[in-house]
Amino acid sequence: MARRKQYDDDDGRSFTNMNVEGMPWYVKAADQSGNASSGADPVKLTKQERRAFMRGVMAAMLVVAGIFFVVFFVLILVLYLIFLKKNGA
Repeated sequence: MARRKQYDDDDGRSFTNMNVEGMPWYVKAADQSGNASSGADPVKLTKQERRAFMRGVMAAMLVVAGIFFVVFFVLILVLYLIFLKKNGA
């Protein structure tokens, strides 16, 4: 087996839990240990903050949906014009 190359700046830390189900190194007991690996506590939001957050999420979703609608409309228009010219109407 080949030896792994050692990097000077690698100290062995990982930024996320590498115990992933389906991988050969998966350990089920470590996964059931609770919130020890999850990090910080959940954020507590006030009612106003939650509403502002949801308004921002909805605004972002509407922008994305609008872009999809415009692209779809332009695609249909271009295809219509291409086939209209082909059939000589």
